[in-house]
Amino acid sequence: MMKCLQELRARQKSVYAIAVIELESITDRELERMHELGVRGIRLNFQADGKGLDVSRLLDTLQKAADRICHLRGWMIQLFVPGWAWNSTMLDPSFIQFSH
Repeated sequence: MMKCLQELRARQKSVYAIAVIELESITDRELERMHELGVRGIRLNFQADGKGLDVSRLLDTLQKAADRICHLRGWMIQLFVPGWAWNSTMLDPSFIQFSH
């Protein structure tokens, strides 16, 4: 994805993207470079493996992700979770943005 964003930037195209990252290993510099190229958020996958959802882990990871990207203007977190998770978690709707 980064190579594609670099190529589009070289062609002076304005694009935006949501990235899947390794939250524990990505550096602030890498996040900043992604921002320069048009990335405006990260996606946290909690259903891709088809296993059950650990709500405690989801909330912990969501907080860690928010802490990592809070300095990047305009960034969001996209969650990939089962639909039932929205009814069973203690997610505060004041900081969740739904988009389609």
